[in-house]
Order: sequence, then structure tokens, then C-alpha cells
Amino acid sequence: FGRVKKKVLLKITEDFRRLIDFTQDLAVREKLIYDIHTENIIITLPEFELKIFDFHIFDQHLYTGAADFDRPEREHIEVIEKFIEALSGMGE
Repeated sequence: FGRVKKKVLLKITEDFRRLIDFTQDLAVREKLIYDIHTENIIITLPEFELKIFDFHIFDQHLYTGAADFDRPEREHIEVIEKFIEALSGMGE
């Protein structure tokens, strides 16, 4: 990215947090799994907008996540949270 201003990184992390909130809400209220992977997320330049493509929504009874997680969507959320933490340490 080169040098990225802290306010731009903050916007990206806020977008990721909204994605996490949406994923959790969908799982809890609708019992649907928003199957989002980091490979399906791009950040456009120069706007630094979050774009999501090629995702799927499953009924939670049809989706098998990793055994390490109590709910299937947690696997994806954990990866996104790690990315947010990495972004928090960057910027001018």
C-alpha cells in the first residue's frame, strides 16, 4: 500500500467490524452462516473500500465448520479479527 494514513486504516477496520457484526447477527437471529473467506475480500485502491465477492449463505445445519469453534461462523470471524489487529498496528 505504501504509506497509508491512520484514518484510512481506521475506516477499513470499521468496515471489517461491520462485516463481523453482520455475520454474527445472521448466525444468531436467522441461523444462517455467511461463509466469507479472506480470499473473497478485496480492498480497492485508491478509495480503500471493502468489497466482498463470491460468498455463500448456508443454513447452519448444512454447514460444517472447523471442530475448534463452538459456532461455524466463528472460524471466519477469527481470521478477520486477526487482520483487524494487524491493521491497528500500521499507519502514519
